Amino acid sequence: MFATGELLNQYITDSSTTKNAFVQLLGIDRSSFFQILKGKRLPTTLQLNCILNNLPISGEEKNHIRDVYLSEKMPTTAYNSRKTIVNLFKILCRDDASLNVPSDKDSTSPVHIISTGNTFDSEEKTTVLNGTQQINDFLRSSLFSLLGSDISYEIDIFVPISLLLKLRFFDTIRVLSMDERSKALTYKHILKYPAKFSMINNDIISDITSYISFLVNVNADFHSYYYYDPNLTDNSMGLLFPYYLLLPDGILLLNSSCEKAVFTTDKILHTAYIDEYNSLKDHLASMTENIENIENTVPYLTDLPDETKTYYISYLPGLSYLATDELVDAFFPPSEREFYKRHYKAFQHTDYKEFIAPTGILDIMNDGSFKEFSVIIKSRGLDDNKYLIDTVLNRIGKSLFMADQDVFPISKNWSVYCIEHDRVIFAPVIKGKKSIVITEKNFVEAFTEFLENIKDDVILLDSEICLKEMTKLGAQ
Repeated sequence: MFATGELLNQYITDSSTTKNAFVQLLGIDRSSFFQILKGKRLPTTLQLNCILNNLPISGEEKNHIRDVYLSEKMPTTAYNSRKTIVNLFKILCRDDASLNVPSDKDSTSPVHIISTGNTFDSEEKTTVLNGTQQINDFLRSSLFSLLGSDISYEIDIFVPISLLLKLRFFDTIRVLSMDERSKALTYKHILKYPAKFSMINNDIISDITSYISFLVNVNADFHSYYYYDPNLTDNSMGLLFPYYLLLPDGILLLNSSCEKAVFTTDKILHTAYIDEYNSLKDHLASMTENIENIENTVPYLTDLPDETKTYYISYLPGLSYLATDELVDAFFPPSEREFYKRHYKAFQHTDYKEFIAPTGILDIMNDGSFKEFSVIIKSRGLDDNKYLIDTVLNRIGKSLFMADQDVFPISKNWSVYCIEHDRVIFAPVIKGKKSIVITEKNFVEAFTEFLENIKDDVILLDSEICLKEMTKLGAQ
């Protein structure tokens, strides 16, 4: 018995329409309809969308039914990947909301943070810290004290993300990044996972989700690395101080619960830890990093094997994918044409799909312009506007698909690239933020699997209906 049918049956029973009248309204085969309601079979995606579109229930209730439906339709790993990735897009949309909040301060003005004084003394010492709050205060004070120096510092971290969250470390970095002087700070984070544990995949994806939630709201120079340790077992958590942060003048050693720490400025020990950390880092795979400019990926994309699957998710259609020599020559200044031709041609040999928000198309129709990063293509009249719109409409259902924003929210301020089995890139549309590059294999595989199966999901709108509606609007 499928719970999806039982839910639909309950909602239809509670509505003012009889089941016989409802099936006539839908135009669904009568026998199939009643088998669905009895839980004997799952509806197809189109059938489910048709039923939900005619049920007088809230968006939240519809999403609950969709979620139950997908949990019954999809393999467990694919379903979990889907939930994680849809949640990531919700995180990006929350960042949209935060960027739209008016502020009394000029966003380009530096925020000056008052330091509690330099933590480090010239003579060597050891300090014992008790309790998460005391450790947090000490760490916060130590990092703030670095802002007054002209020297660039690297903070090396070997602590699980769960404990960094407990210490509110990411909140501290977020506040620090508001000060222009924090650009002198670089953070390197190493994470260790047990080998041969199937459940570890979900743990890694959860950690990366925490990273993205942090990185979309901060402009810090932050890199993370990971490795699998076949000797890592629960017993290793019994070590006295298994985790540490390497600060410029000392080591903060943490116990496994972050309830006790020891800070030491012993120079010999400090040097030994730094050497060991760098030696380990040099042999690890990158997990996440943030980069200043997405354009440095163009040579990489050009060198991808032919027919590599590439995906692009953005509020507006991507210039990189819709561009032609004709379009570039018609709309770009002569000084920029060669650069953008090189950019869009980097994708031509790939097998790409693009997912956008329907409201993004409507914005183009109303405004007559495309916007991607710092580029704006503005039509010069009705003929130009028709050319731009027709270019998009001709791709709907082929290389371009529209997402249901109620189920799969797409950010206005972040675009997402996924290169099959290789990397995922979160690229800011607005200036002033860094791109986030993720190469951790579990996350990339989950993202790739989600996008490969997206046409069987309920997050896409029917292409034929979209094309008819958009063509109708474009003719007005």
